[in-house]
Amino acid sequence: MGINKIRNSLLIIIFWFLACEISIRFIGHYDIDGNFSILNHRLKPYHLPVKQVDKFLKAYLTHPDSLLMYDSQLGWSPRPGAFSQGGLYCYNSAGLRAASSGDTVTEVHPEGVIRIALFGDSFTHASDVYFKDTWGSQLEVALRQEGRRVEVLNFGVGGYGIDQAFLRYKIYGYKFKPDIVIFGFQPENVGRQVNLVRPIYSLSEVMPFTKPRFVFKGEKLALMNSPTVKAADIEDLLKNFRHWQLAPYEYWYNQKDYWQRIWFESKLFSLGVFLAERIKHPNRYIEKEKEIFAVDSEAARLTVKIIEEFRDEVKRNGGQFYIVHLPDRLKWVLNDSDPPYEELLNKLSEISEIISPEDKIRYYVRKNKCSRKDLLPYHYSPLANAIIADTVKEFLIKKSAN
Repeated sequence: MGINKIRNSLLIIIFWFLACEISIRFIGHYDIDGNFSILNHRLKPYHLPVKQVDKFLKAYLTHPDSLLMYDSQLGWSPRPGAFSQGGLYCYNSAGLRAASSGDTVTEVHPEGVIRIALFGDSFTHASDVYFKDTWGSQLEVALRQEGRRVEVLNFGVGGYGIDQAFLRYKIYGYKFKPDIVIFGFQPENVGRQVNLVRPIYSLSEVMPFTKPRFVFKGEKLALMNSPTVKAADIEDLLKNFRHWQLAPYEYWYNQKDYWQRIWFESKLFSLGVFLAERIKHPNRYIEKEKEIFAVDSEAARLTVKIIEEFRDEVKRNGGQFYIVHLPDRLKWVLNDSDPPYEELLNKLSEISEIISPEDKIRYYVRKNKCSRKDLLPYHYSPLANAIIADTVKEFLIKKSAN
């Protein structure tokens, strides 16, 4: 009788295990590389996005009209003269965001015109809005309406780290002799200073390229992965990533997360591991943020040093350098509370004046009773871009009056 009870108990346990296992597999899904996710949570073991990168690479390498191209010095850059269907994105002959792919801009500085150059990531590039709605375009229009002869050049590139924005100026942007350089500080970019392989950093949007990365050699900066890995070689790099000599410098890669163990064949077990980690670290994202933004972290120290060199490089070329704060999450702004990177922002204010749109954002939201999504559905909306443009305009006019 006792044996029968044990047997029945075991059968019930096996039944419930199989039922849970099947249910989890039914609810979840595998991606092209074998990563299993349930309710948008990826379970271990992870798989590097080899096939997904190959898929995107074919689009870049086989379509000469793709918006981005491989860049040996920057990782990737906009393709000069390229444009997207519907005209959302257009790049002029110099590879800068423009109203039309037929627009031309030369390195020759127009006489009597103040040339303003913008550098940064997708928030500077103003992704997801048409050119006329970008804060760069709106800034140019607003300053001209004030009687200022200006030309605004948008060197922003989606996915760029602060390091790439700096290098884009140092290698290319300085040739246009801008009188004013404005760097768009989007705080999430701090984590990109310790990233080498873009697909490892961002799984949601696969940009199949590697990027240059600075490290400290004493108190000085040294550049790694320059030239960057050729686009055609990135698939092989991912297949053998842990053997790559620069793999230890990829902050966002933890080899243990990719270990293939037989017990992980059970997605119920994988889910159990995920839930156990969540219980142990319920605020894992916040903990990671604090780690990255801590002023003594490598990412933050690199951010400060790179922006310092950026400023010095601009000054050596006879230009003025400013930072505009581009908050990527508005809850800190609307709650009028200190963001987790406040101490880092204070450090940056010692390097350069910071153009801050927070007060104007709060004013617009309260006056127009709009929500955060009205300003930041993903990237800035046309209204949010207008707020940034207005803030920068007022700052520059005030500076010119002093």
